[in-house]
Amino acid sequence: MSKWPKQEDSVDDNSFMSEEERQIEKVHAPIIPEPIYDERPFRAKLIVEVKSEIEKKEEEKTIALELPVWRISPLGIELALDAKSLPYRKFLTKGALVNLIVYPQEDECSFQGVIISSSVKVHDKEIIGIRWHAPSNQEQKSSMYLEKRHHHRWICPSEFLPTGIAHNPLKFNDYIRFQVRDLSLQGMQLTTSLRNRSLIPGMKLEAMFSFPLVGDLTIAFHINNVRITKLNNRNYLTLGVEVLNPDTAYKETIGQYVFQFGSGRTIEDLKKHGLIINSTSKSLDFSYVRSKEDYLDVLKLRRISYGASDSIPPELPIEDTSDLYDSRARIIMGKLHNELVATARILFHNENDELEHEKFITLPENFPRKDEIVEATRVCIHPEYNNNNDLFYLLIRQILMIALQSKRKYIISSTIPSLAKLYEKIGAQMLGVRFLHGDLGDIPHELILLDVQELISGENISPMLWNKLFNEFSDYLLKKNLLALTLKQKIRIHAYKTLTPILKIFKKEIK
Repeated sequence: MSKWPKQEDSVDDNSFMSEEERQIEKVHAPIIPEPIYDERPFRAKLIVEVKSEIEKKEEEKTIALELPVWRISPLGIELALDAKSLPYRKFLTKGALVNLIVYPQEDECSFQGVIISSSVKVHDKEIIGIRWHAPSNQEQKSSMYLEKRHHHRWICPSEFLPTGIAHNPLKFNDYIRFQVRDLSLQGMQLTTSLRNRSLIPGMKLEAMFSFPLVGDLTIAFHINNVRITKLNNRNYLTLGVEVLNPDTAYKETIGQYVFQFGSGRTIEDLKKHGLIINSTSKSLDFSYVRSKEDYLDVLKLRRISYGASDSIPPELPIEDTSDLYDSRARIIMGKLHNELVATARILFHNENDELEHEKFITLPENFPRKDEIVEATRVCIHPEYNNNNDLFYLLIRQILMIALQSKRKYIISSTIPSLAKLYEKIGAQMLGVRFLHGDLGDIPHELILLDVQELISGENISPMLWNKLFNEFSDYLLKKNLLALTLKQKIRIHAYKTLTPILKIFKKEIK
């Protein structure tokens, strides 16, 4: 046989091709088929309608011919007729529609195909070529051929495509690599090289998928359809696959990925579609107010947040959520997908300055020096994320970072009663100083104090929460020489880090 053209080549003139090469062109082009030659784990059963005449009456019956597979590709198959099947060759005419079942290993793949070439002799065998049946335009529009996705589909951004790798079940020490183009709760669209020519609809594979900045996950899937698509002027195999038994881990992984890289997706929106979002920690970007537009965005968020808690009238002009302290504060902005969802105001004082809180209270005795503290006020989270503690913890961690960078030991703030437990979980001291906040609708508040170094070293905080918030964060701070730990604090951090593997297992068991 003469050399077959490369995958990307096209054959314009087949006048010099052998009969076998012409058959390969008709059945498989533009893919080079996978040679099987009845030596590897592919079997096929051809369902044939046989007509016979008995006592001048024409009868029709169906028989199943088990035939060796000669060559196969995602587009078609060639079968070898043996001595037992040759008598039925007259029923296998060119252009006839036939039904066949292909068995790659333990899978069963059923097809309807069109006989492209009724018989080509190769050595002592006769080979028939069958192309998987392509539906007409009208058939494609019918519900029979439409891919029925009952769940929302999310397109993967080209710069952050998840990737997958699977063992090729038909070749020793060979691997199939995929890129995920879109995904849903029940399936994915994958692209792969044309070299993976043994992939056919009906096959089942198990692959390890890597989702950027999220993690790795083993996913078993069933190939529903295969087609050729062109990307960047190059042909690829595109697979429509169904995820087999999508579990909690799958919903969490794609939920985190879509939340991280999707456009304009909120947590509530994704949860409505069945995804699970456990963390937003890798999706929040912090910066500071640097322009009038930034400041107006902060005022809008304050009005939304305080309006939702009835601290201010919802229709209050946004200018009324500002005051003189804004002009001397560092205002934090936390953005999620370029949307402002968290903010806080940080004030640095000298020893003789008056704190903002001193408008409403008298500081308790033995209170830290004012030049040792930062004052955090106007702490706001968008109401849509009120049930997402991750955003709150990240905002507090950002305030801790600012305190360390400015060499301040403490953070002073205040909280409403409904959030007191949340602050206590991260080690905040409730000082017992309660007051009505005159700037926020006279809502009851309580003064709180956070010892920055004690908090980051795990004082009064559970090992599980410390590992979530401060494990990697403390490493970063130590590397930057922002922490000067006592021996007791070093021992506690070491103990908490030692527990990390156990806590991960415990967390999975809880889920």
